[in-house]
Amino acid sequence: MSRFAFTPIVGLACALALPVMAHVQPVVEWQYQPDHNAIGRIYYYERTNTDGTLDERITVFRRDETSVEVYKENGLCQPSALVTATLDFETFSATQIVGGQLLPEAQVKQFAFIDWDREAEKIDITVRLPNIEIRNEAPIKVNDWHLMIST
Repeated sequence: MSRFAFTPIVGLACALALPVMAHVQPVVEWQYQPDHNAIGRIYYYERTNTDGTLDERITVFRRDETSVEVYKENGLCQPSALVTATLDFETFSATQIVGGQLLPEAQVKQFAFIDWDREAEKIDITVRLPNIEIRNEAPIKVNDWHLMIST
């Protein structure tokens, strides 16, 4: 299986597993700070695996009141990704996440979709690969769900 096809599936699997794992890990108190939420703000960081492999450069752009865009690149001539999210500040959760691969001429091929259906208490997942479409759903029984990263 190609790296392109494998990565979104693994990413979505992690996205589904992390909310469940969040209940096992110690809760870290988080406080919303509106002054850190400026429209147009850009955050940039670099990350690697713990052994130093898979170095990536991540840029997070606060586009408008309800959306962020995350650009991830691994170096020249490597696939790059653009992930967008629609935010709900009532619950501090994402209502929609869309993953895409960057293409020449500033084009984006969107292929991974996560939509939170608050009324039905579930998330719907769709991954559109060149020769297959994968659909799934997962129950979310809380009003605020977060993808958590532990250190």
